[in-house]
Amino acid sequence: MKSVRAFFLACLVVALGGCYIIPHAVSIQERTTLTPDKSYVGGIFLTNMTEPMVLYMDAPNDNLVAIDLYRGGLFLVELPPGQYRVHHLWIYSSSEPQGIYRVIPELSRQHIMVSPGQVTYLGHLGVAKNWLIFETRYETRYAFDRMEFEALLGSSYDVPPSVAIVGAAK
Repeated sequence: MKSVRAFFLACLVVALGGCYIIPHAVSIQERTTLTPDKSYVGGIFLTNMTEPMVLYMDAPNDNLVAIDLYRGGLFLVELPPGQYRVHHLWIYSSSEPQGIYRVIPELSRQHIMVSPGQVTYLGHLGVAKNWLIFETRYETRYAFDRMEFEALLGSSYDVPPSVAIVGAAK
């Protein structure tokens, strides 16, 4: 069964490979200085799960951006400038060969402008896995707390005054 899942995932990656932009994750192992000529998207991801999760965004030129949220916590990726829209959150599940898709309504209804010299804050995204007697339920939550994001970002990165932090929502 695992080989069937692996084959399906490999076919999916090959089939959609030409459509993806793989963003460059900014390393948080060492303190990094954000630069004013680059554009970033970030947020905070909270989960009680260990399964891999990917946030997909529609990008300019009909591309799809995949942001890996596997570890949770602060995420920050560098993206080319342009207008984006959050498409869905994909959760790998061993019981669902195709994975589980969740739409984040607060983000999927709006266009997000990513510009040089800015960190576009998406919000706090949360996914919880709840085990019931006969089924497993996945709950998604969304919150917006730019002050907390700015504090966490400032504790992990050097953010010069020329880099603005803007909210994607609210």
